[in-house]
Amino acid sequence: MAVGVMADLEVAVDGYAHAVFLQEFFSGPVTDYSVTSSDTAVAAVGVRAPDMLLVAPVSNGSASITVTATGPGGTATQTFLARVGAGPEQVDRPTSSPAPATVPPAPTPEPEPEPEPELPDGSDELLPIEDDLPPRPPDTAETLPADSLEPLEATEAPTLADQVPAQTVAVGATITVDVRPHFGGIIDGWTVEISDTAVAAIEPSPGAGRAVLRGVATGTATVTVTAANNLGEVAQAFNVTVTEQPPTTTTTQGSEASTGILVLEGENPSVRVDLGQSTTLEMSRHFSSAATSFSVRSVPAGVNVTVSGSVATITGVARGDYTITLVASNTNASIERPARIRVD
Repeated sequence: MAVGVMADLEVAVDGYAHAVFLQEFFSGPVTDYSVTSSDTAVAAVGVRAPDMLLVAPVSNGSASITVTATGPGGTATQTFLARVGAGPEQVDRPTSSPAPATVPPAPTPEPEPEPEPELPDGSDELLPIEDDLPPRPPDTAETLPADSLEPLEATEAPTLADQVPAQTVAVGATITVDVRPHFGGIIDGWTVEISDTAVAAIEPSPGAGRAVLRGVATGTATVTVTAANNLGEVAQAFNVTVTEQPPTTTTTQGSEASTGILVLEGENPSVRVDLGQSTTLEMSRHFSSAATSFSVRSVPAGVNVTVSGSVATITGVARGDYTITLVASNTNASIERPARIRVD
């Protein structure tokens, strides 16, 4: 039940939030307090557990504040007036009838300023009013999807990784040379030039960083590949020899000797292996049949690779994505291509 009368509250429009402890105004066990303001544009209210009423001034005016205590025996209410303005007034309710008009009223003493409530943690921060006030609007900031992030910017010009090997192609045939593994850094553009178009021609490339060469007439021409970004460029050259007829592959007992054309077959291989486990890659499937020997170079620390014949055994050492270089050779030349390795 309610105990006593809650006094009206006077607070400056630019003042702090006022706190009132509700326990002294209700008797019996109370399980919950709630509070409402008749005009939240004048005074905002809330309850901080367990029994602290908070009244925050918003603008000039008066608002009726109703406090409801709920317990096992039911509910009880207390109502008082919150006046928000520029100056103090007498806020104590009269306890007796006014004096007769013929008797001058006694001077009204100035009320003492109401002390600020002591904060629970002893700090000087304003008390937030959260419990019974409307929730704050949700954060409308949008999170950019990962694929909308700006691409990496180059910090230096492209570099050379190693030499592009010499190539051989027959008259009327074409070969595709992937030069990307032979350059390093961030590359934004490629150019391919040939010294003698009467010997070999450059065909449209299926993708950046690949040179498609067609044999025109027997002879040797020089192909120059340039990789560039906004900070500079780097170039390297390799020879392409055009033959009249494709060399034939001969087989001898116990070993194979080839003078055929080394060509990349299919797409660059991709292998997945679990951490600490091993898998195999048949390298001969990714080169033409002219290849007679195979090897692997540029092996990062995250994988371990051993080669037996044309089979590469790949063991996962550390989780991540890696690139190794497959090398196919015969008695005349060698050719390379990258292979991607994912260790899970």
